[in-house]
Amino acid sequence: MGPERSNGGSTTRPSGARAYLDHPKGLYVLFFTEMWERFSFYLMIALLALYMTEHLGFADARASDIQTWYLSLVYFTPFLGGLIADRLTGHARAILAGGVLMMAGHLLLAFDRRDSVQHLCLFGALGLLIAGNGLFKPNISTLVGELYAPKDHRRDQGFTIFYMGINLGAFLAPLAGNFLRVHSAGILRGLTGRPVSDDVGWHVAFGSAGLGMVFSLLIFATHRRRFQALDAARASDEDEDGGEAAGGPAAEAEDDAAAAARGARRIGLGQSFFIVAILVALAWLLGGKLVPWPDALRAVGLWPTTVIHFGAIWLAIELVTVLIFLSGRSRASANAAELKSVFVVVALFWMAFHQNSVTLTFFARDHTASSWDAETFQSVNPLFILLFSPLLVALWGWLDRRGLEPRPTTKMALGMVVTALAYVVMVAAGWAGGDAGKVGPGWLVGTYAFLTVAELLVSPIGLSFTSRLAPARYRALWMGFWFLATSIGNKLVHVTGQFWGKYPPSRLFAVLVVSSLAAAGALLVILALLRRAGGASRDA
Repeated sequence: MGPERSNGGSTTRPSGARAYLDHPKGLYVLFFTEMWERFSFYLMIALLALYMTEHLGFADARASDIQTWYLSLVYFTPFLGGLIADRLTGHARAILAGGVLMMAGHLLLAFDRRDSVQHLCLFGALGLLIAGNGLFKPNISTLVGELYAPKDHRRDQGFTIFYMGINLGAFLAPLAGNFLRVHSAGILRGLTGRPVSDDVGWHVAFGSAGLGMVFSLLIFATHRRRFQALDAARASDEDEDGGEAAGGPAAEAEDDAAAAARGARRIGLGQSFFIVAILVALAWLLGGKLVPWPDALRAVGLWPTTVIHFGAIWLAIELVTVLIFLSGRSRASANAAELKSVFVVVALFWMAFHQNSVTLTFFARDHTASSWDAETFQSVNPLFILLFSPLLVALWGWLDRRGLEPRPTTKMALGMVVTALAYVVMVAAGWAGGDAGKVGPGWLVGTYAFLTVAELLVSPIGLSFTSRLAPARYRALWMGFWFLATSIGNKLVHVTGQFWGKYPPSRLFAVLVVSSLAAAGALLVILALLRRAGGASRDA
């Protein structure tokens, strides 16, 4: 089977139902592959913090720390998985290997026990999931981009459709997880006529996440030759056009040979610096937490163990990396600098968004008067994604046909403003009685509605933007950099999570209002400076 890549010659978006049908068939294979993988991921995430606090007896602060470390590391490893796929295995083989590891991780978690030694099954399962996601996540997103030619206007639509698959799985997962957690013991008692502990519900729920990965692997493996052909076509393109592989097709046409070579060297240097520096920073942070350094050394600050310290170090690394890229003075290196700047803002978005697994879940548990279990609220966001995505696809198509569609970075900046509005709602919920007691569920539902619009303005648009501007030879690596920004944001969730119960919720949510507005302003200022310096792409 030959590679399935669109010609991409159209300049307008199809309208109506054709907007969903006029796409490569491989998109729908990836849609269902990702849907089942995300079902597994979000089912486990919906239950993990509650499992640790209610079943294992962990304190809220410890559960928040473990949850945010997991969310951070599960999105940290994709840049390594992208590099492995770009240089060694190809995307399809990396996806299959990652899927097998994640299936094993979910099944291992199902065997964790309250009295297990050092919770080896829990932490072993999280390790397998982190490694597997590193191979799976960047490469399936890269394959979506590979289905479209560079100038194909359907690319943003394709990523939005793909994103609906993600959220279909995310919508079903908390509902299935809650049902299995609550009702499995009763069902088994009825079937067997024997006493069954209520604890079995946790294990059945986690085991069903492993079953979801089985479905994901079967769908992708059945069609793997389609995507292996794409890998082969990409490798052939790179061999025939080394310049394009270094800098990207759109960029290369605008640079002479000397500028292209200089830009390619700076891209390589910047990538290498960033990878080494961020790994050293992570080792420094983990070393401070895991190694029993003497208190005297900790007192002088040699081993910063707080997430705020790590955030400051990460910002410094990003700044140096952007400056290295800008020194290349080529279109390709300018694109790299622009993407890196966008990734900083993306990290702050995910810091705000992924409060859904920590502080928003705790608010649902502690401060919301509702018959719903706390984890059930996490289905509200993906439900809104499924409802709002067709509306936004139609809106972008309508604006594009009139030449009015905003630039991707404008959409992302607007998304950060909407994120701030979401947490304005939560601040108001606190003031309305949530700080000291309980309020109705409408506050959380309204917050998730705003967060959904923000997510659609930031995440699928950013994925499409990354696939378009990333250096062609390192597309999976740069998709991994996108997820690395998600990783940083996920760990920054602990900035507020660690203080849950120590400060009123409204004060913690106000921090997210300020950070989101600051991120929107920073993105617009950075891009204005890049345009003034001649660095920002026309697509930004």
